[in-house]
Amino acid sequence: MGDSVFYETLLPVAWQEREHEPEPSELIQAHTINREIFSALHVIDDVGGEAVADNENRSENLHVEAKLNLLINMVSILLRWQQKPPPEVMIKMGSEKITWFCLKPPVLDQWLQVQIYVCGLVPQPLSLFGRCQAVQAENDGFLVSLTLLKMEGALQEEFEKFIFRQHRRSIAQLRRRISQDG
Repeated sequence: MGDSVFYETLLPVAWQEREHEPEPSELIQAHTINREIFSALHVIDDVGGEAVADNENRSENLHVEAKLNLLINMVSILLRWQQKPPPEVMIKMGSEKITWFCLKPPVLDQWLQVQIYVCGLVPQPLSLFGRCQAVQAENDGFLVSLTLLKMEGALQEEFEKFIFRQHRRSIAQLRRRISQDG
């Protein structure tokens, strides 16, 4: 899919500089959390809950179970989550690169871990790693571009689908606004 598909929005974003590329154990932990977030987003969007005619009751039960699991996970996260999310900033997300606005820039070519709170209903951020490829002064801050470290196969595919769905939604919202104004 590449970075030809992206979406731009306001989201809470936090980042921290790292001295080196993430260790395999850090990637496994981040990928596990990211997988849970994508699973939660699927349930919220009712993706995968469509029942097949022959297995309608079974699919419906699995879908209800998935929603209950999501609810339990969200409550447990909320109980642990004592801090407010970081402030919202404009972010442009692609599957290979993200760009966001910040007040204090990272060092060019520095490894970063970026946490993006992609959904208000899921109070846990996506955790992405990458290298700072560009820092550009803009207004009262900086525009930072990060080349993302690819995630393992299936998770990378989920991330690309997420980007694509958000891109499609933003286009649909724009078209609705234009048709309402015109």
